[in-house]
Amino acid sequence: MEIPFRADSLERFIFWVGAAALLVPTAYIPWFLYPYIFGRAVFFQLAVEAMAVAWIFLLIQRPERYRPRWHLLGKAMAVFVFIALLASLFGVDPGRSVWGTELRMTGWFTWLHAFFYFLILSSVIIEDRHWRRLFVISSVVIGGMTLLAFGERFSPAIRAAIFGGERVQSTAGNPIFFASVLLFGIAFAGWLVASAKGWKRAAWGVVALAEVLALFFTETRGAILAFIAAGAILIVIAAVISSSKRIRHWSAAVLVLIVLLGGALYLIRGTDILRRLPPLWRLANTNLVSGTSRTRLITWQIALDGIKTKPILGWGLENFNVVFDRFYRPELLRYGFYETVSDKPHNGLLEIGVTTGVLGFLVYLLVFAAAGTALVRGFRSGRIDGKTAASVGGALAAYQIQNFFAMDTPESLVLLAFTLAFLQSRLRPPSLGSHRATSVTQVPVAALAVLFLGFIPFSYLGNLAALPGSWEAGQAQDVVGKDAALWKDPAIKAIRLGGPHRREMRLTMTRDFLNWEGRGDMPSNVVKDVLDGFIAEMRKSTATRSVTFQERFMLAQLLIIKGEYFKDEQAYSDAEAELFRAKEQSPERQAAVFLLGRLYIMTDKPEKAVELLRGVLEKDSTVAEAHWFYGLGLIATGKRAEGTKELEEAIRLGRSLSKQNEIQYLIDLYNEEGNFQAIAPLYERLIQLDPKNPDWHARLAATYAELGKNLEAITHAQMAVELDPTYAEAALKFVDSIIKEQE
Repeated sequence: MEIPFRADSLERFIFWVGAAALLVPTAYIPWFLYPYIFGRAVFFQLAVEAMAVAWIFLLIQRPERYRPRWHLLGKAMAVFVFIALLASLFGVDPGRSVWGTELRMTGWFTWLHAFFYFLILSSVIIEDRHWRRLFVISSVVIGGMTLLAFGERFSPAIRAAIFGGERVQSTAGNPIFFASVLLFGIAFAGWLVASAKGWKRAAWGVVALAEVLALFFTETRGAILAFIAAGAILIVIAAVISSSKRIRHWSAAVLVLIVLLGGALYLIRGTDILRRLPPLWRLANTNLVSGTSRTRLITWQIALDGIKTKPILGWGLENFNVVFDRFYRPELLRYGFYETVSDKPHNGLLEIGVTTGVLGFLVYLLVFAAAGTALVRGFRSGRIDGKTAASVGGALAAYQIQNFFAMDTPESLVLLAFTLAFLQSRLRPPSLGSHRATSVTQVPVAALAVLFLGFIPFSYLGNLAALPGSWEAGQAQDVVGKDAALWKDPAIKAIRLGGPHRREMRLTMTRDFLNWEGRGDMPSNVVKDVLDGFIAEMRKSTATRSVTFQERFMLAQLLIIKGEYFKDEQAYSDAEAELFRAKEQSPERQAAVFLLGRLYIMTDKPEKAVELLRGVLEKDSTVAEAHWFYGLGLIATGKRAEGTKELEEAIRLGRSLSKQNEIQYLIDLYNEEGNFQAIAPLYERLIQLDPKNPDWHARLAATYAELGKNLEAITHAQMAVELDPTYAEAALKFVDSIIKEQE
């Protein structure tokens, strides 16, 4: 039995599914763990797989028409994907490298789909009118994102509904990711401006201008610099290749203007005028020796250490977290615990180098060199017109420049593959795309069966197998910190379900559990119900060859909680062993030492804690957290005065008081000393953290009374009554006592 297939129908199918893939930047699938990343990546991969099936049928019908033309660009991309596969298989965590993580979705499987998206589009979509439609579709999509960004910028209600931050992000889920999409969008809209006429040209001009403004609204310095630099590069190229003196003069004038504006921006970088323009303020006040810029530089140094250690094939895609742990720099803790964990170097070129080695890095550069060569040769031969050369060249230049400060995402890979496919299609002989194929081919059912039997396991392993665990994790995160009864079941299911991201599910759910339990408001019965299940699943992760520091560290935290709740000495012992193993994996990491110190204090071994923590301070006395934990150790040994000074030094160095139990601990210390002057601001901090708690106002009122600040004392007593009328009788007696003392 045979089934007929028409080539023109399959072409239309590939066109429209390929167009649907351009919706990826707007895809938001809220039911999964990372709705801005995981769901849209699966959507893209399924779309490419559907395109691939149709393409195979076309290759069966007319191989001379639909097979790829292997120009240097396509060859370089194929070789890079192959090297990335080798790097992944021989890396430190092949599973993570091949399938990626749900947080990032930039593993080899996604790169493979981006490559086939490039290959299929460039082999099937040939005619200019079809590419113009795709450009229109992509520009409408990005234009819609831009319109939403304007709503974010000027409407507090829209901003709150999307995210609530000052920097716009539209449907990208992150200002940096949105900026990378806008760079492509500006190039596409520019191409349409140059291609259209009349009112359409004006309309696309408005879209391009709006996207430029939205780019500045993201306040993403790397992307803004990339836009300016790519524009300057195009101006220089135009001046070099043009024979018109007028164009050269205008190009020189624009370059001089860019330099002058940059100099003026630097000169007024500290003024109030610039402060009112946040995008320019962030750009002009970049500081390489402090803040985010400094931590990025440290992370880049760590990446370079990783390249030196594994120079040939690197550590495998998505494995920078292992490199970061191995070569961690203690200085990072000065900027907060948030900066002591990283799975990306925030530099696309360094990430390629550290994860695929020098081989992958060189071939990756060859892809862009081949694209540049194709643009130059195509322009000189007349196959590629000026608008295409400028748009494609500008997009690729801006992408690579901003990638020096950022990272790839599923949407940036889709747009990159689309841009390169358009360029590759311009290199095909015109005769191959001059007419639509309408032939009908009879395809045997047996061939179809073999094709789909091969396709289903491939698609299942890479996409569908991950959906149940991500679904349960998404349901758990919707109620985490709110409703323990609703959280418990999906959280347990998420860590037990199989799939390619099972270890990531365990880490994510465990992190949620630890944060919630650490706040002190997770019901104790729920803690006891889920604890053994979490420990059992995390033990499976730590039993793997590619176990990470984070997995050992979190398992140790779970074991310490078990020791606290069940008075289990063996759990404490196991936690100590895991922390020493974690320390071996990341020797300079302070977190393991701090937790060991806490464990020793809890198990009546404070001298051990003090010895450990003193060693951390001897290496770097500017780390606030080290002073904090050292102070706790000293107090536990009975050296209260010395310990209190260390806690105060930690606060002076910038340690944030964000946990109520820590603040109450300090209050108890000062209360024993009768230091009410120090207690008052601590109760004020508790009120900031929990403004609806009447007890904090009542206690602050009593503290102010001790300090003789009677007006403030009465005010906070009244506030306690407003929050809880049951405090009225006690408050009345309190106020009466103050009045009597004044008399």
